[in-house]
Amino acid sequence: MEMNKEKLLEIIAKYLNGSASEAEKKAVDEWYESADAKTIGISSRLEEIRERSYNQILAETNPETPVISFYRKAGIRAAAAIVLIAGVALYFAYEFKTRSAISSETPAPVLVKNDVSAPSVNRATLKLSDGSEIEIDSIANGKLAVQGNVTIIKKPNGIIAYEGNGSQTSFNTLTVPRGSRPQRLELADGSVVWLNVASSVTYPVSFTDKERKVEITGEAYFEIAKDITRPFIVKKSNDLTDIKVLGTHFNVNAYDDEGLMRVTLLEGSVQVNGPGKTRVLVPGQQAQVKMETLSVTNSVDLDQVMAWKDGRFLFDGADINTIMRQIGKWYDVEVVFESENTEKLVANISRDVNVSELLEIFEKTDLIHFDIEGKKIIVKK
Repeated sequence: MEMNKEKLLEIIAKYLNGSASEAEKKAVDEWYESADAKTIGISSRLEEIRERSYNQILAETNPETPVISFYRKAGIRAAAAIVLIAGVALYFAYEFKTRSAISSETPAPVLVKNDVSAPSVNRATLKLSDGSEIEIDSIANGKLAVQGNVTIIKKPNGIIAYEGNGSQTSFNTLTVPRGSRPQRLELADGSVVWLNVASSVTYPVSFTDKERKVEITGEAYFEIAKDITRPFIVKKSNDLTDIKVLGTHFNVNAYDDEGLMRVTLLEGSVQVNGPGKTRVLVPGQQAQVKMETLSVTNSVDLDQVMAWKDGRFLFDGADINTIMRQIGKWYDVEVVFESENTEKLVANISRDVNVSELLEIFEKTDLIHFDIEGKKIIVKK
């Protein structure tokens, strides 16, 4: 039976607390029985995982919910052993835990020995056209600088904004380092940029040319102010690929260590100009550029793409290497693999937790283990 995550979340909750109807129980059973281990990313080691692991996950995430062992349900033992323990149970169980538990009223997690806390401040820096730099977090709200006829201000919510129109072109660079909160930027034309950790954007103080051009490294989400007379161009630094838009919402993941550039369209349309090829995207599509290859995929999980902007880690069968690259950037830690590891995991977790809590969730699968040594995370089987 085809079900989206929200529907599965609802039905599995009812299944576990005993309130599911016969039709809902059948739907869950059929879903587990038809689960494709390869698409979820399952290791053969899962067969060794015991029922106590599943019970422990449920007990810790929702201690008031009675545990109904899927292993005692005829016909779905094998699927449960593969799917639930592999990470689907983690997704649903921790979705319940973190969806409402992490809020402004929740006390900050206690940092234990050999732990790293999530970034609590914005460590972004703004480099002006004269070469001087401003540390955003250390500057009070209000006017930061004046460049020609353009005033740069820091708004009460921490947003950096440009107001005014200049006749001369000068460039600024906003950089968000590892271990920082993301930074929002409002350009002189009204376009808005959310800059992810370990990323930068270079842009004109005022757009005076026929095209509005910016360059990025890392990852950024754009909401472009519409101007049919001046297209907006986004380029990855030192790359031939560019993205041409008039007015639209899209995300660009251009980290060097990802091996390819991903352009995901949420609204409007964009034209991706790759090496020797051009593709126009419609909402929900993603362009992937690697070396001299440009391809487009329709099967994109937009929630997963935008999770960083929404303050969450969302992994839906991501391999551990991809996961640890994100963790390394967010917590500003070094990641060392003790041996080759190809595990794939599923989780939906707030980015505000300490790294030990995040890694503990992954360890519940019994597929992977971690040691934290200061600012180093060692990944072990």
